Amino acid sequence: MQDSQLSNNPQEEHAGRISGFTLLEVLAAVAILAIVLVAVFRLHFQTTAMTGASKFYTVAPLLAQLKLTDLDIAGMEYVSADEGEFGDDMPGYRWRVETEELLPAILQNGPGLIKRIDISISMNDEAMFYRLRTYRFVPE
Repeated sequence: MQDSQLSNNPQEEHAGRISGFTLLEVLAAVAILAIVLVAVFRLHFQTTAMTGASKFYTVAPLLAQLKLTDLDIAGMEYVSADEGEFGDDMPGYRWRVETEELLPAILQNGPGLIKRIDISISMNDEAMFYRLRTYRFVPE
């Protein structure tokens, strides 16, 4: 009657054993968790950096066009090299205007000249940089 001596209750069979995780199992789980968390944090950092760069390269052309419009309103004949900030509306953004007067052969003794205008937009001490180059005819 060995069958009668065996218990049908699994808790009684395992009552002598101590259940739990071994130190090796815990260390393996912590190592896997650390690898996964490092990958997630790295991905988050890259996403944040890409978001900042995307914002800059979306806003910078608009700011350059805004500055060019200001120069057009002031009159191209008065445009000269200058630089400044956009103020409290766009903190950290700076602009710089560089000009060069060009006199192509076709305009020798002509009614004006061509002015090359470079507008540079930078952020955080030129950590990011955008340049717009355009040409304008300036009548005399």
